[in-house]
This record gives sequence, structure tokens and C-alpha cells, in this order.
Amino acid sequence: VHAGGIDPKIEKLPAGFEHGTLLVLGQGIVPTMDTWGQALQKLNGKKLVPNDADVVLNKFGYWTDHEATYYYHVDKKLGYEGTLLAVRDAYKKLGVPIAYMDLDSWWYPKGKGFSATGEPANGEIVYRADKKIFPKGLKAFHQQLKLPFLVHARWIAPNSPYRHEYKMSRNVILSPAFWMKTAKYLHNSGVAVYEQDWLDKNARPAINLTAPQQFLGNMSRAMASQKIAIQYCMPLPGYFLASTRYQNVQTIRVSDDGFKRARWNDFLYGSVLAHAVGLWPWSDVFMSHQLPDLILSTLSGGPVGVGDPMNKIDAKNLKKVMRPDSVILKPDVPLQPLDATFMSDAANLYAPMVAATHSGDEVEVFAYPEGKVEKRATVSLRELGIHGPAYVWDWARQTGRRIPAGGSFPMIFQHGWAYDTVTPVSRDGIALMGEVSKIVPLAAKRFPAVTNGRSTRATVAFAAGEGSVTVTGYAAKRPRVRAERGSAGQVDYDEGTHLFHVDVHPAKGGHEAELVIR
Repeated sequence: VHAGGIDPKIEKLPAGFEHGTLLVLGQGIVPTMDTWGQALQKLNGKKLVPNDADVVLNKFGYWTDHEATYYYHVDKKLGYEGTLLAVRDAYKKLGVPIAYMDLDSWWYPKGKGFSATGEPANGEIVYRADKKIFPKGLKAFHQQLKLPFLVHARWIAPNSPYRHEYKMSRNVILSPAFWMKTAKYLHNSGVAVYEQDWLDKNARPAINLTAPQQFLGNMSRAMASQKIAIQYCMPLPGYFLASTRYQNVQTIRVSDDGFKRARWNDFLYGSVLAHAVGLWPWSDVFMSHQLPDLILSTLSGGPVGVGDPMNKIDAKNLKKVMRPDSVILKPDVPLQPLDATFMSDAANLYAPMVAATHSGDEVEVFAYPEGKVEKRATVSLRELGIHGPAYVWDWARQTGRRIPAGGSFPMIFQHGWAYDTVTPVSRDGIALMGEVSKIVPLAAKRFPAVTNGRSTRATVAFAAGEGSVTVTGYAAKRPRVRAERGSAGQVDYDEGTHLFHVDVHPAKGGHEAELVIR
């Protein structure tokens, strides 16, 4: 079995060439993967990429890629410019404003058919805005739209003039000059993120010891000089590893075109590799009415974006994802399968998929059947790293119950999936659950600080102009809630469920409140 080493297609190695293997031992599959990835990042000099590092990571956006509504299809009366302007206005009117716009492969001129060697010829002829779509150019449309762009890129077409101007490797350009000109053009046109697609096929350089590093390295350096982040799409495993060389490679797509049920397993396992090497996973586009896909994408900790028709926007669902200023309320790390799921899938046992992430001490758990007969998954607190009692909240049903230390709980599949949040109960009998109407109730962008001691203290963050947030928690007895900053309304406490709710308001002229709960 070929387990590692030099690709056999590379027949000659230069004098002094060195090759090494990194072996990591640890306890637990995901922690060991993370230890391996962190070692690789340290070796190559990559630093932690925050989950709000750029607008695509921090805020909700709109996508026009394959499987989206306006992928090579627009309102004929409005054209592409008019359609996208109308899309922006439609989301804003519904209170779920988009913060960036994805421009997929339709935005630049491409070739047609196949080359003489049988390869697809519909790559880039020139990597500039198609004048038929943007008559005044991309910069002019950016000034109209007033939103940053994420722009897609393919490979170079056989009839592109670039093939005579720049050094190539198969269908990609290696020359630093091309990448610097391109990066300056994109920056001047309002681009925040550059997406390199087709990395596994048509945009893959020759397999040797120099071309891949020149291609990815010159791309990264040029984009970094213009403060543009990079997303890899259709990547092979080697691209995940190579990303540890490039600080501005921040996101990577981990499933196939169009996010849906058939993609969930690939998405979750791909997220493990992405997180290990310091990347944030992208699920790909879906529609806002697809609630479980919206939940999974949000739990990835990466980008969240939809491709709805402008007359079919599910604003109610989207408000569960974000604050009014489009900031995504997300977990601290990507959703990843539990060790038991790894073992079950490796043995083809078809036990339910159970994956988890966390926001501070609160754990978010998503589960679904992999076989045909399972109606539930059973999850233990121990599997989630919770050693004391906890309060489990069935997010879909908006009901919950306290679980004793060492206990377990069922996740009942309704419509083929289940989603629970699990909050440790502190020594004073309180479990602060957060804003339970949101997919991630205790997200750091809403609760930047939560501590448990003699009392539970929480900082609550608000968007500009946001008047109040309803905070929910479990308490063994009626709690006392005091606001040290901002203000808190009357506590609503249910003696039967032991749940409390309190409306919290920011301090005058500020964007935060400080709560003390006893």
C-alpha cells in the first residue's frame, strides 16, 4: 500500500532535496487531527485565522454560484446589474441585509467547447468583467451596489492571450506579474475574497516540485498585498495541507455543488481536515427555506450564504442565524463528528451520525440517521466532554430537560434530523442558555464573555440600533438578575420547567450590557 512519499509522476529530484513525514499520536480522533494540523501550521508559519477574519466569514452574504437562482440566469428586464441590485434591496427590506455579493464564473468572458487535446475550453479568456454584463466595469458596479465582492475564478482558456504573455503550467498562470495585476484590479473593484475553483482538475498545475508552489504562492502573495483573502474550491487533500503556507487562505469548500442532505457526510468529515489545518469550511450555497442545511452551515463556523429567488426569501429562518447587522452568530469551532461516529462509519455499521461543536461551555449537537430504521440517537454527556449535570435544549421543539452528571439523552429525529444544545449546570444551579431563538444561542458575537463562579456573569453584545435581547436559562430556583451595565427587565420564571427569561437592554449610547445572575 502506498501510504506516503513522492508522487511517482515526479521522476527526478534535485540535489539536496529533503522529504519528511509528520507522525502525531494522541487521544481522540479529532483532537489528534488538530494536534497534527497545528504542528503543520507551526512548521509553515501560519497563525490562527479568526472566524470573523473577513466579511465572508463575519457576515451573511448572497451567492450566485452553481445551484443558486441567478447562476447564468437573471431577470431579462433587469439584466445582471439590475437583478443583483434588486436582490440586495429585497433582503434589506426584510430585515436580513446581505453584507457581500458572490460573483461566480458568469462575470468574466470565457471560451467555448473543447481544445484540440479534448480539454474543456470554457476557461478564462481574460480575467476582467465581461462588458456585456458590466458595461461600465466592475468598479462602477461596486460603487452602485456598495457591497464587497467574493469573485470566482476558473482556469485559462486555450485561446486566451495570457498564454503568450505569461509563464504557464498546464492551464494556470505562474507569473507573479499576472497575479499582481489581477490583485490590484480586484482590489480597485471592491473585491474582498478571491475564490480559486477547479483546483482538482482544470486549474491544477503540473505535478512537479515547483509549479504548485509557484501557482499558489504567487497567487497568495499578490492577493495579500491588496488585503484580499482567498478561498479554495474543489480542492484535493494536498491543497488543505498547502494552505498552511499562506496566511490569507482562510476558507475552503468541503462539499460538492449545492448544499443538501446528500452532502452532509462529506461536509462534516471535510470540516475535520479543514479545521485541523486552520481553515474555515464552506458548505456551498443553499436556499433559506432549507432549515437543516442552514443550521449545519451556521454550525460550521465558516461562511453562511444563500442563493434565493428574490421573491422567496425565508427571512424568519435567516433571522435565526444573525444579528440585525448581518453578523453571523456562530460557534467557536466547526461542527465535527464524534469519535463514536468515526468508528461506526469506518466499520460500516450505519449508526446515526452525531457531530458536535461548542460556543464557550455550551455544546451544540446535530444528529441524523445514516441507516433506514433509526428514529433517534443517544448521546452521553461524557462524549461531549461535560462532567457534571447539564441542561439539554431540543432546539427544533423548543423544549428541554436537566440531565444528571454521567447521564445521556435521546435526540429524536424529526423530518430526518435533530439539533440540541447542551449547557453545563453550574454549582449554583444555573445554566445560561443564551438567545434560544438563534441557531447558536450562546455565540461569542452575542455573549462575548460568560463566567461561572459564585454567580453567573455574562456580557451581552448588541448590533447598532438593537434595543433588546431575550436571555434564557435554567435555574434550580428563581434567580435574581441584575444589570451592572445596561438594564434588565423583570425575570419570568417557570416553577415547572425551571426556565427563566429576561429582556436585556444595552447601556445608553453603548452596544453592551453586563448581567449578574444568582
